[in-house]
Parts: sequence; C-alpha cells; structure tokens
Amino acid sequence: MIYRLGMSFISETMRATAPHQILQQEPALQVAAFCHRPGYQGRELLLITSSSGRWILPKGWTEEGIRDGDAAALEAWEEAGVIAKCITDTPIGHYHTKKTLANRASVPCHVQIFDIEVQSLANDFPEAHKRDRRWVPFAQAASEVSLPALSDALARCLPACEI
Repeated sequence: MIYRLGMSFISETMRATAPHQILQQEPALQVAAFCHRPGYQGRELLLITSSSGRWILPKGWTEEGIRDGDAAALEAWEEAGVIAKCITDTPIGHYHTKKTLANRASVPCHVQIFDIEVQSLANDFPEAHKRDRRWVPFAQAASEVSLPALSDALARCLPACEI
C-alpha cells in the first residue's frame, strides 16, 4: 500500500517519530515531472539539481484535492520554472527511493513519473535561487542522473516518449 503524505504529516513525523520507526513505514507517494521539449537533435529532457547537487527530475509530495499529474506540474513550476503545454493524467513510469528529511530521518517513497510537454521556462520561479537546470538529449538522460532507480526508470520511460 502507498500512502499520500502532506507536509503536515512530514512535520509531525519529524517531531514525533524515531528514525528507525520511519524506515518501517509503508512508502509515501511522490510525483515527478518528466519535462521535455523538441531539441535540435531530437527530444530533450529537463534535469534539475537536488538540494545535494545531484541531477534529478522535479519531484515532490502529492497534494490533497490536486490530481497527481497537476501536482507534478506544480513541482516542475516551483523547482524549474516550467510552464506546461500538456500534462498526462496517468503516470508513464515509477521508481522507489528514500526521502531524507531535515532531521535526517528517511521516508520510503514510491515516485510516479508524469509526462509534461514544456511550453516555455520562466527565469523567475520560486526555487530559482536553489536549483540549476539543464536540458539533455533523451539518449543521455538516463546516464546523467546519479540515482540508479531513477536512471532505470528513465531508461524504461524514454522509448515510449520519443516522438
């Protein structure tokens, strides 16, 4: 079973739960944005830096009352300045990871990946001061990320997204 968690849960968990107890919980649901555009040599995927400097997809928690695809698009806006042209309602892939919280506890996460065609990128967006972003050709996207589960998920998603 996968649980939807909001930031209020995370705050309560950080205060009330010992790290070893968090590791035993069912996975929480997160959403990631597979943001792409046509490039000069084929489709390109947008990668951003994580708080630790690794190249990743924009991702975050689901939100109550917001469809998961729209939540992924919201994360893409906040973390990368993406203005979406088209968003899928169903995930195109998934992977498992652990989210490290501010208190260094880890929450296991099931991350669903949503396809987002990019209309444009804004220069001024909420996390512009915290993130770098870059476009990479589909052919090298899976090798550019350092998280093996994300790399494997990208390798599975990329062929289906070639246009």
